[in-house]
Amino acid sequence: MNKNKDRYGWLEGVIAPLVTPITKEEKLDINGLEKLVSNQLKNKVNVLFILGSVGEGPRLTSKVRKQVVKETIRICADKIPVIAGVMDNSVSLVLEKIKELEDFGIYAGVVTLPYYGWQKNISAEINFFLTLADKSPVPIVAYNLPYAVGSEIDFKVIERLFKHPNIAGIKNSGSNPDAMKRIIKAPNRPEQFKFLLGNSAYAKEMLFAGADGLVATVSNLFPELILDIYDSAKLKKIERVKFLQKSILELNKVGRYPSSAGGIKCALNILGICNKYTVRPWPEANRQDEIKIRQILNKVKKMYSKLSERAE
Repeated sequence: MNKNKDRYGWLEGVIAPLVTPITKEEKLDINGLEKLVSNQLKNKVNVLFILGSVGEGPRLTSKVRKQVVKETIRICADKIPVIAGVMDNSVSLVLEKIKELEDFGIYAGVVTLPYYGWQKNISAEINFFLTLADKSPVPIVAYNLPYAVGSEIDFKVIERLFKHPNIAGIKNSGSNPDAMKRIIKAPNRPEQFKFLLGNSAYAKEMLFAGADGLVATVSNLFPELILDIYDSAKLKKIERVKFLQKSILELNKVGRYPSSAGGIKCALNILGICNKYTVRPWPEANRQDEIKIRQILNKVKKMYSKLSERAE
């Protein structure tokens, strides 16, 4: 695969943010990972994103992080790119994580602002990302994750990242559609700087606005659904996209029982892909959660099965 094709042209489409299947002892569940990755490949997602939020990246040991990257890339066999979360609280710690993983063949490192004790400072944020981009041996994707970090990445910061040759774009998991559109529509945003939507509740709106990629947690469960809404939006199938957005909003409810990683892993367990263990103290789904999740999965399956080309 040519990493330099259209520079970051590979960073588009459906980017699947994978959970990390683990055993009760918090070791990597390689069999579960095989099933999970194989299902994504079978459905032809465009990129895999590992060690992100739902992938519990910041909570895993260094040993497990390296195993996840090594095994995911082995299973992919260079069929699609793999990017990895390398979030941490200083430039040196992020670079340390990147250097741990680069030899395995990751295409990019995904980085939030520091998430412990960070005090918002525009010049410091610019310096953080640009210093990383200058020193990183792989491209950087900035990650706007306000619910975990405590603040949005300011547009003034993002503008300064636009033209750095080692910054591939931004994954935006915020909940401010106007701020997202400002980035997408920015007249000075070069084609190489990709906008990846990380909040699928806004898929319809942002895909029609021109988002380059969709990073939806629920693609762990039904990648075909996420591929469908992305492709349908590009083809301007407005009614189909509206229907698919309703299905995604329903499926997103899985993350309430009891949390994003806990709910998605429970759903994957129901689907026969991996077990439901999470990194302690992250809560696992209980019996009542499982009942709710089964109801959601059945409802979405029925909704999607009713969809036909006549819904255009």
